[in-house]
Amino acid sequence: MRELGLRVEREISIMTYTIDPNETLPRISILDEKRFELVHNPQESAVWWYVWRNAHYDVVTHGIEPIYIGKALRDIALGNQSDIILYLDQLPIGVARVTFHAETAHISALAVMRQFRDHETLKLLQHKAIAIAAQKNKRFVFTSGEIEADRRVCREAGFVDSGSIICYAENGDYQREDTHADSMGQSAFLY
Repeated sequence: MRELGLRVEREISIMTYTIDPNETLPRISILDEKRFELVHNPQESAVWWYVWRNAHYDVVTHGIEPIYIGKALRDIALGNQSDIILYLDQLPIGVARVTFHAETAHISALAVMRQFRDHETLKLLQHKAIAIAAQKNKRFVFTSGEIEADRRVCREAGFVDSGSIICYAENGDYQREDTHADSMGQSAFLY
């Protein structure tokens, strides 16, 4: 990649949870004033997006797959994903998105209100995602951990390190022909 004028920008760990049908899933602790809601309609979807894009919430898991506005309810109806909202009374304090493919599930999005970001809230959302994946007979749940503190919470929730994604960026000193002066850079996922 160096020959292409690229440098390593960051490395994101991939974490895996294996669902064993013969073992008990992690227990979701008693919630007291907290409750989970699954998104089923446009109003709930609007709440999910409000949390995901709000400056008062920390995005903990950045999905590898793109997140599209407007496609969520279709994918939920088709059984391709579940969107989770965690409420404290009437206040949404966290969200997660779990997408499904073959025998795998992916926690592709997770965000928590800053003042409620702690190990217990993060594990609560992860365990709910694992429970939903198990209900859909998935065998593996994947998530990402960009910083060590997030990876530590994943490990406490039962995830193990299983690989990484390396993100590259252009070096500032690399000279390339500028054929489109007003071009725009965009991330790409190639497969």
